[in-house]
Amino acid sequence: MQRPNNPKLVAGSRIRLSALGFERCPKLKSRTGMIVGINPSGTSLRFLIDGRKLPVTLHQSYVEPDEEEAPLQRG
Repeated sequence: MQRPNNPKLVAGSRIRLSALGFERCPKLKSRTGMIVGINPSGTSLRFLIDGRKLPVTLHQSYVEPDEEEAPLQRG
């Protein structure tokens, strides 16, 4: 499986809509969520939006890492 161009976009990561994503998907009420899967080509992400039961597929340019809620890294 290929990874998106941004190495921070991996399954389980918290993300939010980018400015482009918000402009192109104005009907999405919540702007944050979690990546639950990545397209094999690495260009599309399955994104479980906060408050929804089913994920949506968005192009990686529509999302960005949610730095405010980044999980603590153990190492």
